[in-house]
Amino acid sequence: MAKVAADTGDNNEARRLHTDALTIARRITDLEPNNARYQRDLSTSYERLADLAAGAGHIDEARRLYVDALTIRRHLTDLDPNNAAYQRDLSTSCDQLAELALRSGDNDETCRLFTEALTIHRRLTYALTIHRRLADLDPTDTSYRRGLTVEILPGGLVYEG
Repeated sequence: MAKVAADTGDNNEARRLHTDALTIARRITDLEPNNARYQRDLSTSYERLADLAAGAGHIDEARRLYVDALTIRRHLTDLDPNNAAYQRDLSTSCDQLAELALRSGDNDETCRLFTEALTIHRRLTYALTIHRRLADLDPTDTSYRRGLTVEILPGGLVYEG
């Protein structure tokens, strides 16, 4: 519903719905703070509200919300560094904060964040290359093929793994 509201230009309704979703995500996460799925959902709620704030020109609010998402995503990536979805989420947060830093003229922060995002993209691309090579070496081993799923990364990179 919030996406529909935003797509039709009703940003107030989109903000209200995303705020409600964030409140629910916080409550659920508070009940099970070690549940990684709930943590990831919470980070997505922060990100969606930040997107709206950034689009409305509320840069400080957007930055605060993106940092909240980034903090959770760093934690999830630390817990499970081989999880490609967590890595992708982390790179997205870095990209979003880098864009805000660029808009505010903070070139050092822009470089730092874009470099971190690029490092993650390269790591994911390398993993994809290894999966493909293993699958090509032994096409009968379905365990190599099972790991190949498609995910589109920010910046147009394709990750299968």
